[in-house]
Amino acid sequence: MKNSIKKVLMAVTALCFLGSSPLRAVDLGIYAGLSAPNDEINNVMKWNDNTTIKKFIREGAAAGYHIGIKTRIPLSEDFIFRGGIAYHSFPKTQLLLEGYPDVQINTSQNIIPISAGMNFYFVKSIVGVYAAAELSYNYISSSINYVEEGAIVGIPMEETDPINTVGFALGAGVDFDLKLVTLNLEAKYSRANLVGGSDEFANPINYFSLSLGVLF
Repeated sequence: MKNSIKKVLMAVTALCFLGSSPLRAVDLGIYAGLSAPNDEINNVMKWNDNTTIKKFIREGAAAGYHIGIKTRIPLSEDFIFRGGIAYHSFPKTQLLLEGYPDVQINTSQNIIPISAGMNFYFVKSIVGVYAAAELSYNYISSSINYVEEGAIVGIPMEETDPINTVGFALGAGVDFDLKLVTLNLEAKYSRANLVGGSDEFANPINYFSLSLGVLF
């Protein structure tokens, strides 16, 4: 696994150097947001008169969440190279054990994508609007843990060995240039296991993510 990570990082680094020059600024950023597996997208994204932002975030985070870091390197006026690494967690099931009311069993699926791709800007000014496409090298695992009442962190019971896959993502976003920093809002649809995997992950692993980030 270490060798695989090293190869991916070397490839991303090489792309960064190929697309950069001493006169081009490199932006680094952090982001976080909601992640929803394919079968939960409609439930997470539905909005009605009773929906508030707080409720939207709370229910969305129950389906999944993510955090990550990213970099951007301008290649031309309209194209920007993008790369990064993220952690997506999808809580899937919560079970209560009969006779043990204070114990809850949780199962979850975790995806760590290392990605590289391009942004194409339709508008680029104080507000920038772009479409995005990227390839990703993913580590996918599932885990089971139990949580006792009042505990902050669950205790692991079982965790599958990570599998390595190649996937892709398509998305769109908006940048808000605040001079000192750039705020970024992005929506993205990802397919994690286009190539690779095992029988356990034979079905497509698709998910939607909505993130808010800041670039320096």
